[in-house]
Amino acid sequence: MPWQLLYLGLRYRVTHAFAFSINYGAMLLPLRLILRLPYTLFLRADTRRNNQINGVPSLVLRLERVLESAALWHGRAVAVSETLLGQVLARNQCVRPRFALVMPNEPPPQSVEGAPYSGGAMVLAVVGVLESRKRVDLAVEAVRLLRDADLRLRIFGAGPSEEALRCKAADLVASGQVEFAGWCPPEAIWSSVHLLLHPSEHEGHSNAMLEALSAGLPLLASDLPEHREWLPDEFLVKGSEAFAWAEAISRIAHSQERYQRLALQAQSLVQRLAFDWEARACEEILDSREYQKGEVMDG
Repeated sequence: MPWQLLYLGLRYRVTHAFAFSINYGAMLLPLRLILRLPYTLFLRADTRRNNQINGVPSLVLRLERVLESAALWHGRAVAVSETLLGQVLARNQCVRPRFALVMPNEPPPQSVEGAPYSGGAMVLAVVGVLESRKRVDLAVEAVRLLRDADLRLRIFGAGPSEEALRCKAADLVASGQVEFAGWCPPEAIWSSVHLLLHPSEHEGHSNAMLEALSAGLPLLASDLPEHREWLPDEFLVKGSEAFAWAEAISRIAHSQERYQRLALQAQSLVQRLAFDWEARACEEILDSREYQKGEVMDG
């Protein structure tokens, strides 16, 4: 890939380089060195920490450390959260980017409304890749603890942890309390659920949570530094045990007034978070002094 990118950069006289992961940023290094291109790395999540949580072999983690340094070197780093940026820069003291800033993901335009909840069965959802760091098993075990309540958990997505989750939830699937729905378009997700659960152990700035808020739905998320940057306390679950999640779900499921209050909070929050990501990216990145020596090419 580095040599293919070098060829393409020379062939098409590329003037700016952008990467959306450390691996791609590292692959751009030969092109950046030869053409001295203005370069920006967008950090969406801590790839190395994700892989540590997911049990990636140590040899691969050491290789990723080298790739991360190459990706950061002499460029601009744009991270989706202060926490993420601080963690990545803290372990790369000797290889610092020229400039770093925080620019979170923006909520998507409201294209679908969440299912209105007026009592009865409450439908919970987990949305995303099914892997260790997402801790979907906490949601499954919380529903197990609340199996006498009128709750349904729909798991949207697929991934390496799916088989183990299916085994763990087999009895709840048989009773109809848990459903594995696979990948679905957003309109099929948010129009059919009442509350998003996001028990992830590490996160950047979750698109699933932003989509839920945009649909007017409340959510419960793990109490992480990344989440505390932008979520109110009412949306955070204090504790990483299934019991804490069961308690938080129960408080909402047994109080329609509380649910409606959180739904209003979600609508207010998404309005505060809304901005034009592309316009701000151009303003913050392409209009900077570092980029004035190059010209942006159409297409």
